[in-house]
Amino acid sequence: RAKRFTDLEPLNPGLNCYSIHHASIDEDVVGRIRRMMVEYGVPVEGYNREHGEGMYEINLRYADAVTAADYALLYKSGAKEIAAQQGVVPTFMAKYDDRIDGCSGHLHQSLWAGDHNAFWDESAPHHASALMRSYAAGVLTTMPELMLMYAPNVNSYKRYVVGSWAPTTATWGFENRTTAVRAIASTADGCRLETRVPGADVNAYLGFAATLAGGLHGIERKLEPPAPISGDAYRATEAPGLPPSLAEAVERFRSSAVAREYFGSEFVEQYARMREWEVEQFRRAVTDWERARYFEQV
Repeated sequence: RAKRFTDLEPLNPGLNCYSIHHASIDEDVVGRIRRMMVEYGVPVEGYNREHGEGMYEINLRYADAVTAADYALLYKSGAKEIAAQQGVVPTFMAKYDDRIDGCSGHLHQSLWAGDHNAFWDESAPHHASALMRSYAAGVLTTMPELMLMYAPNVNSYKRYVVGSWAPTTATWGFENRTTAVRAIASTADGCRLETRVPGADVNAYLGFAATLAGGLHGIERKLEPPAPISGDAYRATEAPGLPPSLAEAVERFRSSAVAREYFGSEFVEQYARMREWEVEQFRRAVTDWERARYFEQV
């Protein structure tokens, strides 16, 4: 805070994504968070360094939607409290630094009928059942208008940059990490959809609610998804674009019939107004970029 959140020292130096280099240099902090969260009951399956200095990927074990959202909330809160005891401050901003990629909050979901994964069909192309396809179609169709529930902050939208592993359009594909929805269908037990739109700043309760509403919308209407993208989804310029800013996401959400159908008008108006207030605060702010860009030259 004293340094105005700039020129901070990252917990691990360099780019060590999936590397054995400096394998234990941060174990005293991140390992302690993992062990204490597991002991508390938040199942951290593993972690690794990600695509930037001080950046980590944390994987929480699957559970029913409400329990999984509880895990996400407790992990974020617990990580901050535990790390603070060692003089470290974690952030879950979607984009901390414009020189590196953003931080995601990918949501994995499957739909089960008893002990049967309803997303799996042994005989279907890619093993994707008709139900899975309709669910994916609904998530994609509603994604632009429910974006506010996936990306709730001004900073959330700085993450959606071409070539940054964050999606820019409502696309899907099998094992494709450039799309907004990645289908994973190699085994019956693990068959699922991964929504890659949310950043690390997502409110998991609202993010899960958005995917469920979208999926139900698709199932109820038997929607069919567009053709899956097999290559670079950033080249799919014909695909529906995602709102590029919080202000536009607020307007899309407020006018969404789907949002009002599944969440009620009272919630839509309250949530949209709360996020609109955030937009108004940002419009008044003078940023470091503006000072660096204009102080001398205008």
